[in-house]
Amino acid sequence: MSLLMDIRYFLNGAATALVAFVLTACAHTYQSDADTSGDPAKGGTDTLMDIGKMDQTMGSYGSGREDRLILVTMENGIHSQLLSDIPDSASSLEETELPEPFRNFLADLKQRFDITRVADWPLGSIGVRCLVFENIGSRTNTDIALALQQESGVDSAQVVQLFSTSASGYNDPFVPMQHGFQTMRAEPSHRWTTGRDVLVGVIDTGIDQQHNDIQQSVTKVFDFVDKKNTGTSLDDHGTAVAGIISAAANNGTGMVGVAPDAKIIALKACWSRAQDKGATCNSFTLAKALNIAILNNVDIINLSLSGPRDRLLERLIRKAVDKNIIIVGARDPIDKNLFPAVLNEVIAAGLPGDTTLSTITAPGSQVISTAPGNQYDFYTGSSFSTAHLTGLVALLRQLEPTLNTEQIRQLLSEFTVAESIDACRLVTGLMKLDSTECSADTLQPEA
Repeated sequence: MSLLMDIRYFLNGAATALVAFVLTACAHTYQSDADTSGDPAKGGTDTLMDIGKMDQTMGSYGSGREDRLILVTMENGIHSQLLSDIPDSASSLEETELPEPFRNFLADLKQRFDITRVADWPLGSIGVRCLVFENIGSRTNTDIALALQQESGVDSAQVVQLFSTSASGYNDPFVPMQHGFQTMRAEPSHRWTTGRDVLVGVIDTGIDQQHNDIQQSVTKVFDFVDKKNTGTSLDDHGTAVAGIISAAANNGTGMVGVAPDAKIIALKACWSRAQDKGATCNSFTLAKALNIAILNNVDIINLSLSGPRDRLLERLIRKAVDKNIIIVGARDPIDKNLFPAVLNEVIAAGLPGDTTLSTITAPGSQVISTAPGNQYDFYTGSSFSTAHLTGLVALLRQLEPTLNTEQIRQLLSEFTVAESIDACRLVTGLMKLDSTECSADTLQPEA
């Protein structure tokens, strides 16, 4: 029986309302005051009713079963007709608690494909519902995904892929402090722009939002990794990325971000690896984070990560760019063809010395940034080149909010000198000011 035949069967039975489970099986229960995904004024297309219903998540990631996961998106046409028939009390039902017709639907999939549902979520930004299944049989994930792709009612089916960040820590106290910030001449540019009123979505590990240099920047926090929402205060990589972008200025402690007045939405989609300062993410967690970033109308999305090409994620990237959201992504130093930097829609950030076509280089070697627990550390990796570029884009977006990806890419390329961008010349160039305005005796930070 195909998925569409299942739907028709449900429509003809006594449990008509339950077909909505098939199509809405992606609404989540984790909410906070920061959740605006159902607010039409914020660009959300998931309704408030959606958000409270039919969540089933696998809990914490990194449990060793990521290589058995398959992601399916489903067409949404019938959903609007049937959503009102779902009781308001329905939320976060385990499979054993589901009404019989929906249990039968899942049982049919399990019998035919040897898969069991482990997670679901709405992707309102692109108007689809997604389900994640675990392969519990002997067939390969690819074979099952190809078979599911042929099912009526399926929008797409793919293997859940893994993505990674990369970083290394340096504790030598004699390493020059914030050399990247100085090399880029970010401070002189603050005479005119500090990223004020610019909203950045940082899709990464979590961020220690209580850090003295970050707490003024982080406005919202979403956790798509840990079902129990165990917190993000120990997440190293995301905390470092956030500090480079928008650590506070003139607070008498620590460092200064490239765009110290930019605001951040922290979207935890990656989990830290114990063996190093890097992290791992997957297709599903990244899709959820991208969706919420789009629905929250961010100006910029920072993706300090890399991995294989992914149809669903690329679809979300295109949607973001259609809304004039700027995507800045890390260029892998070894494999230049990885997502997201390989996409034309993404501004690719690389370490100095990266000569890959269309890559914009920025400091990323032995750069100091914030670490969990009000600490600081030194980091290396294109992840941190990405954060520097995101900060620069925030400076530009404050001055010209309508700048698009190609215009920003051209500006960044034009003002790159000796493998690093001169932020002050970049800003004065955009404002059509004489570059002598950047001389030391004329500088005063923006009030």
